Amino acid sequence: MIESIGTKLTSLCEGILPFYLSEADAKGYPYVVYRQDVQTFRTKDGVYKYTAESRIRVYSKDADEAMEKAEAIKAALDANTDTAFVIRQVQETKDCLEDVWRIDVVYFVKQTS
Repeated sequence: MIESIGTKLTSLCEGILPFYLSEADAKGYPYVVYRQDVQTFRTKDGVYKYTAESRIRVYSKDADEAMEKAEAIKAALDANTDTAFVIRQVQETKDCLEDVWRIDVVYFVKQTS
């Protein structure tokens, strides 16, 4: 069930950009790398929810393209209607290093079992 948070995020954003977990195997720009820190909550009866801090990082050689793709990803995640997942944006940062724009969008994701 833990992997279903990443599966949900990537399926909601399908068609926007290639998504890679942790490291990119991309041949060019733009692309997205995501990472998540998952926490499991249990009772004596078993797991009742998972939460994750999911960091989605857009890379592009063009600032406008990076912003456009980040906005498309945010719109796709904000449009989630699956009640088993609560997806909320908590942070966004932008920077440029060696002519590559990077936009980090951090989401809190809660999945109930």
